[in-house]
Amino acid sequence: MSSVVIKEYYYKCIFHKSIEIKVNQRRNLLDLNGFCFQDLKIIQGFEKLTELSRLELNGNHISVIEGLDSLTNLEELFLQGNNIVEIKGLENLINLRRLYLNSNKIKAVEGLESLVNLHELGLSINLISEIKGLETLKDLISLNLSNNIIKKIEGFDSLRNLKILNLDGNSDIKIEGLKHLVNLESLSLRRCNISQVEGLKTLTNLKQLYLDSNNINKIEKLDLLPNLELLSIADNPIPSYLVQNYEESRKILVYGSHRKFN
Repeated sequence: MSSVVIKEYYYKCIFHKSIEIKVNQRRNLLDLNGFCFQDLKIIQGFEKLTELSRLELNGNHISVIEGLDSLTNLEELFLQGNNIVEIKGLENLINLRRLYLNSNKIKAVEGLESLVNLHELGLSINLISEIKGLETLKDLISLNLSNNIIKKIEGFDSLRNLKILNLDGNSDIKIEGLKHLVNLESLSLRRCNISQVEGLKTLTNLKQLYLDSNNINKIEKLDLLPNLELLSIADNPIPSYLVQNYEESRKILVYGSHRKFN
């Protein structure tokens, strides 16, 4: 069986309170999301589940990542909506391709050095203030750092294969530090209090640019993005006629401004 979503009362080898949960050791997918186990706080009992390729532990009360050392075949790990404060305990998961740690209490990007095969990384809605610790993730394709407390865009020099970057909701940052992301196709900078469009001239493969809900008052410096197909710039103080003129001149799809301006 290649894909199974396990429901309550079906388990073996994982323990919830004092109840033994039975799981077939050859299962590829294990779903222990919080809608089934809202009191799950400790990760344990996975030692024999070495065939797992996907593990879901979203929406629990896990504060420490531990007990996963033997899951060396794991390719997808979901730990969203927990109480995790530190990224650790992942060193042996060298085949991991997708890691989602959104909606936790993480303060630093760390403990990822050995995850060289990682393609997707989700760290939105945390407490991260600095972009670092990504140097070895050269195969990363998608990165979500939205809704943190990042003040400066940096630390992307080695991510030349990155195609999707989301930095929404990091207030008071300027567009910079992106020059090495030459393969980037989608960039999202909504709600970042940006006033000027800049720092994009090397992103010649960019296809989608999201700048909604900022303080941009004119569309500029985008002519050097020859592959741009979509510009979303709604809720900025830009006159509608300028948005329309730009859309017609560039022949791209533009979602325009709806904010009132003087």
